[in-house]
Amino acid sequence: MSTIKLNTGSQTVEYQIPDGKWVQGQYESKSPALPDLLHAVAEQLETPLDFPALRSALTPDDHLVIVFRDSMNGAVQALQAVLEHIQQAGVQMEQVIVLMPSQQEPIWKQQLPAHCLGFHLEYHDPATSKMAYLASTKAGRRIYLNRHVVDADQIIILSNVRFDAIYGIACGLADVFPVLSDVPTRTELNRVFHSHVPDLKHSFPIWGEAEEVGWQLGMPFVVCLAEGIGTAVNQVFAGNAAAMRKQADNWLRKHATYRLPYQVDLVVITLTGTPDQQDFTSIAEAAIHASRIVHQGGRIAILSEVSGVLPQGSEIFSAAETAVAGLSQLRHQPEVDRLPWWQLATALEQATVYLFSHLSQEVTEALFITPLDNPSQVGQLMEQAKTVAIVEGGNRTLMELSKSPS
Repeated sequence: MSTIKLNTGSQTVEYQIPDGKWVQGQYESKSPALPDLLHAVAEQLETPLDFPALRSALTPDDHLVIVFRDSMNGAVQALQAVLEHIQQAGVQMEQVIVLMPSQQEPIWKQQLPAHCLGFHLEYHDPATSKMAYLASTKAGRRIYLNRHVVDADQIIILSNVRFDAIYGIACGLADVFPVLSDVPTRTELNRVFHSHVPDLKHSFPIWGEAEEVGWQLGMPFVVCLAEGIGTAVNQVFAGNAAAMRKQADNWLRKHATYRLPYQVDLVVITLTGTPDQQDFTSIAEAAIHASRIVHQGGRIAILSEVSGVLPQGSEIFSAAETAVAGLSQLRHQPEVDRLPWWQLATALEQATVYLFSHLSQEVTEALFITPLDNPSQVGQLMEQAKTVAIVEGGNRTLMELSKSPS
């Protein structure tokens, strides 16, 4: 009998699992959490990949835009390190715009020291934000981006590296294009999804366009964090966007790809991040990742602290007779980001999804998910299953079989 403790975000749950039932996979290599993230980011800013130290590329008169993904682990500490670094170049905080891809309450500002405050906080809304024409791509696409990004003297992208159904590996420029572009461009480019993530030898046309946009912008400086289990950050990357993406791809495949010998009856998953960082998108990502290692007709149990508002399209999705029917109806709604609904529907085609969260039972059931009243109920699912796999941080972990399914 083995004992395992899982952290849902705000509580720790203990389970007893018979040894013959627990199918343990493995990573190629384990990566420990960074003990001092502030120092790690500061160090990478001084010695970036294929780029001079950031402060040496700045002047006191420069106006900067920091494209900031605040929902990732270590976001505030990383932002503090970047702000302190650019101050060394004489850049004043009032010359800095922190640009976020969506509007939400910036509770993280309270965690920054006083000397890092004074910047301007802006939100990108593709329907209302002012756009500026940047250039046309080789394919003839006219690129419109958020005006602040186009007008900036220097752009710094601060985000995470992650497996992604659209980009393959998302980091850096993936948080600028098409995220900060206009509605028609976002609608067109966010419609091609991949159920698995091939290596960089495979074609991801959207990345080619993103690199073109990057060159037209003068190639932004990129800082990306590799998230670990819970709230940990395991690695920091900084420098040139293209070179860093290759480095991030190698790191993710080595440290964030969990391989099982065969499919199992039940996959139990936790999410990365604190309760306020977890959202419905995290659930959908975890579900589709788990669907690759669970038997057809098996079960996926997700332990989360998700609450709050669901993404746009939930009313249409939940009103349909099945998840697949709901996804089909969303195809006629170009303003809706279909990615999380596609991920959920794909997972539900493979397995029954159980969820512990702070969403109401009615809301959860309407999304074709079976609600759990408390995490201990996962223990009952474990008792019923012949084989069980457990993956912590499943929304940020790619799950693969080391051999073909039987």
